[in-house]
Amino acid sequence: MKTKKESRIKNQESSTVCEKRSGMLVRDFSSKHLVNTLVSCFLYLTSCISNKRLANTLVSCFLTLTSCISSKRLARTLVSCFLILASCISLSSCGSDDDETIAPKPRAYFRLTFPEKKYVMYDSACPFKFEMPAYAKMVKDPHPGAEPCWLNLDFPSLNATLHLSYESVNATNLGSYLQNTYELVSKHEIKASGIQEEVVSKDKQKVYGLIYDIGGNAASRIQFFLTDSTSNFIRGALYFNAVPNNDSIKPCVDFIKKDIYHMVETFQWKNNVVKPVMVKPMVKPAPVSKPSK
Repeated sequence: MKTKKESRIKNQESSTVCEKRSGMLVRDFSSKHLVNTLVSCFLYLTSCISNKRLANTLVSCFLTLTSCISSKRLARTLVSCFLILASCISLSSCGSDDDETIAPKPRAYFRLTFPEKKYVMYDSACPFKFEMPAYAKMVKDPHPGAEPCWLNLDFPSLNATLHLSYESVNATNLGSYLQNTYELVSKHEIKASGIQEEVVSKDKQKVYGLIYDIGGNAASRIQFFLTDSTSNFIRGALYFNAVPNNDSIKPCVDFIKKDIYHMVETFQWKNNVVKPVMVKPMVKPAPVSKPSK
């Protein structure tokens, strides 16, 4: 029969053997798990390399060396070296192609829904008439000191207003109004990227003038004047009730620009409309009878 001392020694030897075997298993599992994890990281990093031949070569070398090495410490050292090399290559290679370059997106704006183009005739007590947009509203200038034919064509859905100022002129003061219009347009040159002029000349309606298309972040994007060069003069200026920003208001400017061009095209002076003259037929005088002798 075995003594208690012998059984205690045998149990200790068995526990020591189990601990050694479990330690070896833990070390083997840890090293294998580490290698597998590093292999996965290495494959992910090499996937970023744009040169596929270089990436495949690095993967092959890495797998060959790790399978041939028996020393775990040396294997871990080489794995670390390969990971550092792969990280440097991937950081320098990722996004090198123009198609893969990531750039910040520009600021976006809300999409605008514009109304359908439709026009109605505007004919009031003022000495002019034209076709205006049906979705706009014509109101008198509310400022004190405004003359009867100073009008505002409001675009409520677009938050814009076309200011119209009519003046009765003559050959003496017409030049001063033209000079004033030129100076008001020139004030926007500081913010404007360019100013384009378009001549208006309609001999039949006696409508002459200029349309100024002002680019950039100017406060007023479109201005114009019309005259018959003798007695009538009207000036228009488009303003938005917001901080001027060409990127945000450009679609609205392009939309209203077509309305302004249509207004100019249909513009007429009332006191210069040529009316047909009714020619009365000539009546032959009755023959005068000679007195009888």
